[in-house]
Amino acid sequence: PLQIKTWKSIPALPVSAFKFHDVTTFKKKDAVKVFKTSGTTREKLRGRHFFKTTAFYDEAIKRLFKAYVVPDVSKIRILSLIPTSSQLPESSLSYMLKRVGDFFGQGKTKTESFVRILKNLSLKKTPVLIFTTTVALDSFLDELKEKSVKVSLPKGSRILETGGKKTRQHEVVRSELLKKVKSYLGIPSSHVLNEYGMTELSSQFYDMNLTRKKKTTTSVKGIPPWCRVVIVDPREGKPVRNTKRGLVRILDLANQGSVLAIQTEDEGRLVKEGLEILGRKKGSDLRGCSLTFEEMEELSS
Repeated sequence: PLQIKTWKSIPALPVSAFKFHDVTTFKKKDAVKVFKTSGTTREKLRGRHFFKTTAFYDEAIKRLFKAYVVPDVSKIRILSLIPTSSQLPESSLSYMLKRVGDFFGQGKTKTESFVRILKNLSLKKTPVLIFTTTVALDSFLDELKEKSVKVSLPKGSRILETGGKKTRQHEVVRSELLKKVKSYLGIPSSHVLNEYGMTELSSQFYDMNLTRKKKTTTSVKGIPPWCRVVIVDPREGKPVRNTKRGLVRILDLANQGSVLAIQTEDEGRLVKEGLEILGRKKGSDLRGCSLTFEEMEELSS
């Protein structure tokens, strides 16, 4: 530790370590919550993140969601296309949905009868937030297309989508997804926000669409004030220069119970306003919420 002169020199733990080791700063028996990754293409190989307290996690959700997703409203009607925390108690995303509902939800979060609810909401002036994974949203829009259903949700409605764009059988093209959202839900691309997060972190990174002064179509994520991001060369592990592409390394001070610095398997680059995520490193296992949706679809069928 005495040899570390700058935060960029702090060694990072590869995210894959959570699959093989229990990474904690306390005794596991004292954990109040354990989140598990959604699985990978390697069956039954799931990472685990132990929490002695969820206080930091909850506060990160509350502050960041308010800053980037609902900066203009105090409460909003929430519809969800992801499983609830009672259905998936080990999912950090389902837990996040519950806390978002507690902090910002207007009434009860709805998770079913979507088509009927959307038709009713299109006649009202109250904005709605749709909380979903990218793949689940794409599947739902295809369902609306098959049923020839188009609605125009109230002004100020928005979508928060998260997770990878790939499953084992399918890949979502974002430009096409945004066109379908506009066509079938009436929500402009400026109000379709992508969230980047992972089970091994305690903080989230959101698109800055609603807060950026300069409006562009590029997906740029705000960096939490208690986090630092460095882009490293995948071969040498050293920071790259300027806005060069590389692997995303995140230092998250909210990770009080595990490890500060996480080396992800995602590619990205730092730009003037924040972080741009460019996709998974070639050869990495598929993981995350896209697989959760795929697994739930398999179970239901």
